[in-house]
Amino acid sequence: MFLTLAVGCSTDSGRSQLSASNENQTPTSDSVDPAIASSTPKPVEPSIASLRAAELCERLAEIEIISDRVPEESDDLYKAIIAKGKEALPCLIDKINDRTKTRDPGTGPKWQHYVVGDTAVFTILDIVSQGDYELWKTLFLGPLPPAYKEEWKTNGIYAYYNFVSEPKNRKELQDWWRKWLKANKN
Repeated sequence: MFLTLAVGCSTDSGRSQLSASNENQTPTSDSVDPAIASSTPKPVEPSIASLRAAELCERLAEIEIISDRVPEESDDLYKAIIAKGKEALPCLIDKINDRTKTRDPGTGPKWQHYVVGDTAVFTILDIVSQGDYELWKTLFLGPLPPAYKEEWKTNGIYAYYNFVSEPKNRKELQDWWRKWLKANKN
């Protein structure tokens, strides 16, 4: 930092000695100060809200917070997907079977085996239910077999996690949502 300030000081001629002695030279990559090069701003990515639904779905693993109590505290990426509404449902349904481990963005107790497909399921439920908890719960329990619906009464959300711990069940869940979407296209 001090060196940069010293180089920038003016001489009697109004220019730095460095720039006066190098005024006819074209800068090369070797002549760029590494401190300056590393501080060069990177291109700004497009606004999250301007991304297509499919692009947002590819970034589900990046969601850090999904707040069910205070929606404003949710991650901007999550809010952008919710704002896409039904347009996002096909790509979210495609992601249900994605077993890539990721951090659990929920605000409650964390599930150690959380995967991208779980974020897809909860995002689908939030889009379709539009804040109606009873509808959310009905759709959440809809695809679960009777034993897991019964488990819901005592274990809550963990009934879902126990169900999807079997890969074939995650595929069944994905198929259920595909049928639901086809029946509810309007």
